[in-house]
Amino acid sequence: MQEQTRHLFGFGMPKCGTTTVATMLSAHPAICMHSQKEPGDFLRENPRFRMSGYTTTDQSRWIADFTTSYGLTGNRARFFRGLRSAGIQPDSARYVLCLRDPADLARSYMNHMAERRGLYIATAMDGVRAEILSACDFDGAVADLEREIDPDHVFIVRFEDLHGKDRQRQLSSALFDWLDLPPLESDAVIWENVQGKSGRYPAFLDPLACLLRRTNLVRNLSPDSRARVRKTFSRTQESPPVPTELVDETLAWLEAQDPVLRSRALLSRVATGRLSRPENRALAAHYRARDIDD
Repeated sequence: MQEQTRHLFGFGMPKCGTTTVATMLSAHPAICMHSQKEPGDFLRENPRFRMSGYTTTDQSRWIADFTTSYGLTGNRARFFRGLRSAGIQPDSARYVLCLRDPADLARSYMNHMAERRGLYIATAMDGVRAEILSACDFDGAVADLEREIDPDHVFIVRFEDLHGKDRQRQLSSALFDWLDLPPLESDAVIWENVQGKSGRYPAFLDPLACLLRRTNLVRNLSPDSRARVRKTFSRTQESPPVPTELVDETLAWLEAQDPVLRSRALLSRVATGRLSRPENRALAAHYRARDIDD
């Protein structure tokens, strides 16, 4: 690993546009994205850090891990411990935090769990609600980043700023500038997020696939080789849609939860850009004052 290469993390949140941002960033030759979509390397207790899954070049200046679960309520402290155990000071890295209206996040999350995981969601609502509430804890995620990280090392992305080519061009330029990288030709970073069925491994193969994905051998396969393996063994997952009444009940429950109320207040104030930008400075002062009160 080159000495000048630094770490870039997608801190969260799930279903908030992180895949779009990661795809935009990966277009830059100076950014090396991990071969796995969500490697989760820093969520293991006493992690044995292995720099596999990255194919760096002489141009590489950043290695990027977009594990959206790093920012979830129960994972944030463990993530920062994992960094330190690996000899990485948290403030030496950069963090992208994507945010979205909690109700839209919840709808997308439930559809994801039903379609992608093959889960009949009505039978597991307690667990589903807990996961959604954790993903909607924007206020807690920003508070923990503020305590650990220089605000200039945190970049907030609002979901609505990922829509349309003009906004994507502006966002990609701002992200590359934040990372001290030269801009790309505008059309090279545009990626349209489209919905579609995703190929999934059959149930009896999925545990084995999850295990093999973490091995160095699989992590270091070329993208074309990984795609061929998935195409050979996967199948399209069809699942029943989430019942409308179940969605409505979950949204009503969600809107009454304190973390969601705090996150809505945060969304009313935060703007896309560095956490240190003038529009966001009041947030830092708010969290410092809250720490003193606590």
